[in-house]
Parts: sequence; structure tokens; C-alpha cells
Amino acid sequence: PSQWSRAVRHLEMGEHHLAAQSAAEGIRAYPNLGSLWQLRGIARYYMGDFRGSVEDFETSLCLCVLTPCSLWCMSAAYVELGQCRSARDGLIALLRHKRRPSSLLYPAAGLFSRIGDDELALQSCEELARKEPGSAVGYYGQALFMSRMGYPSLAIQSRLRKACELSP
Repeated sequence: PSQWSRAVRHLEMGEHHLAAQSAAEGIRAYPNLGSLWQLRGIARYYMGDFRGSVEDFETSLCLCVLTPCSLWCMSAAYVELGQCRSARDGLIALLRHKRRPSSLLYPAAGLFSRIGDDELALQSCEELARKEPGSAVGYYGQALFMSRMGYPSLAIQSRLRKACELSP
């Protein structure tokens, strides 16, 4: 529907309030279209309406599979609301998503760390390093989380050396 296209355009331009309005118009016309609920959830997340965002994502979950972006936004909103178990579940679903872009792995690691799960944060960074071996970010992240978890200094140094080789 046209409301979906308008909502996407507004999101792309950073016009979150207008994106939420367009998605809401579409929801009134097509209440069973999960992608509209997701678009409004993303817009509401970026507007700082975390509770409303989560409500939209939870409604969308009853209608369709969430996109990787929606999973990340939903998980981040749960973190903001202090719902760590729900955030963790969403992040694990993101890591398992078949179409997950590697660009969401480091932000996912940050959310895992915020909820106190450095092991899954480390796994996210390891996956990033596997997917993008030429990027230093995954190696820096590994070193950070390994350090927090008390790994041997030689293991941490090897990750830092690799990161410095890639991004001096």
C-alpha cells in the first residue's frame, strides 16, 4: 500500500514522526499487514517511544516474521525498558536470522553487553570477524569482551594485533 511506501521514505529521510503517521494510516486500512506494524515500531523506537515500539513489534510478531532491523530495534527498546530477558531473546533471534546483515552484529554485541551477557557479545564479534575478516571492528570487540571476561592476555593481544594490522 502507498502508506507503506511513504513510511519507508520518511524513515530513510529520518522523518520518524511522519513515518509513524504514515504507518498508522496504513495500519487502519490494513491491520493484518505486519510490515506496517514493524515500520511504525522502528519509527517509534527512533522517536524514543520504547513502550509503543515494543507494542508494535509484538503485534507484528503475531502477523509475520520480524526483519533483522526490527529485531534489533525491538531488543534495544526492551533494554531501555529494563526487560533484559526479552531483549536477550530478541537478540538471539537476530543472531539466528538467515538474512541478518553483518552491520548489526557489533550493535548487537553492545546490547548484549548492556544486559550483562559478555559471552554472547563476544560471539557476536567473533561472527563479525568471520563475516568481515578485513574489518578491524570485530577484532577490537573480541579483545574488549575477552578482557572483560578474564581471558589470557596473549589471546587478547592477538586480537588487538589483528585489529591494528587492519586499521592502524
